[in-house]
Amino acid sequence: MIDITTELFHAKIFGARADMTIFKKVRNYFYLHGNLYVYVRKYKDNLCLYTFNKYDQMIKLICHLATYDDKCSFVTNPHIPNVIYANFKLNRGETQSYISVDNGKNFEPIKFKDRHSSGVGNNVRIEFDLECRDDYIQSNFPEKFIIIFKGSFHTKGSTTRHIFISVDDGLNWNILGSRIEKLILMNRGGIMLGIEYNIHRFWYSYDYGFHWMSKSTDMNNLVDIIAMEFPNNPIIAAFNYDKLKNIYTLYLFSFSHLMSRIFIMKDRTCQINDFEHIYVSRYSGTCYQGQQVYNLKKKRSSMCVDNRKFVPPHTKPCPCSIEDFDW
Repeated sequence: MIDITTELFHAKIFGARADMTIFKKVRNYFYLHGNLYVYVRKYKDNLCLYTFNKYDQMIKLICHLATYDDKCSFVTNPHIPNVIYANFKLNRGETQSYISVDNGKNFEPIKFKDRHSSGVGNNVRIEFDLECRDDYIQSNFPEKFIIIFKGSFHTKGSTTRHIFISVDDGLNWNILGSRIEKLILMNRGGIMLGIEYNIHRFWYSYDYGFHWMSKSTDMNNLVDIIAMEFPNNPIIAAFNYDKLKNIYTLYLFSFSHLMSRIFIMKDRTCQINDFEHIYVSRYSGTCYQGQQVYNLKKKRSSMCVDNRKFVPPHTKPCPCSIEDFDW
C-alpha cells in the first residue's frame, strides 16, 4: 500500500512560484533522513530553498542561492541528518559556501584551518563544487566522518582551485595544494594519496592528511589509477601509456609494506584501542534532539589496517533543547 500526498499552493497567496526548470534535473531535489528539500523562485533572480515541516507546511530555509547550469546550489549530508551545504550569492555578486547543522535554521560560512595559520580572514571566500551526480555520496562523503569537495579559493582578487577535506564531520577543514588534482582514500581515510598529473608525482599521508610525503615516478602519461584494498594490504595500481613505444605499464604501490618500513612495525589489523570517538558537532555542542552521535575513527598515531566492513554510527542519549527541533 503506497500513501500519496498531494499539496496544492495558490501562487498569489504563497507569493512565489515553483521553479519548473529544475524538473529537467531531478537530482536537484533531495529527500534524505525524512526531509524533502525543493527549490522555489520568489523573484526572477532569487532562488530559495524550502522544506516541509511535520504539519506538511512549506517552510522557507534560505534565499539568494547561487545558480549553476551543471552543479547544485545545495547538497545534504547523507550520513548526518539536517546538515546542509549551500552556495549563496553575496551582495557583490560573489558566491560563498555556507553550512547549516540544524536543517536550515542557521547558516555559517565555511571556515578552515591549514598548517601555517589558525584560520583565515574575512577577505577569503570558499566556494565548493556541489555536484549533481548519482555518485555524489561516494565522491563527497566517502566515509561517515570524511567530507571532500573540490572548489575555489577566492582571496585578494585571485582564485585558485583546490581539494577541501574534513576528517571530523565538517568541524574543521583543510585545503590541499593547488597542484594536487585527484585524491584517493584507502584504509577508511587513514591513507590518502594525492596526484600531481603534470609531473606524475604522488603525495601520500598515513595520518588523515596532517603530514605528507612524496614519491616521483618515471611515468610520462598516467592513464588511470585504481585503489585495491586486500586484507591488511592496501595497494594502488597505476597505468601508464608510452605513446612512442605503444606500451602500457602497470605500477603497483603497496602501502602496507611502506608502513612497515617507515614505522618499523609489522602489518597488523586495528584493534579497539586504535580507535577514537568523533562526535558530530552542532551549534550548541554535540547534543542534538536528545542524542549524541559519534563515529569510531582510527587514531592518527595508530599505524594499522582498518578492515572494518561496516561502520555504523553510535548514539547516546542527552538532554533535549527546544532549539534543536524544527519549526
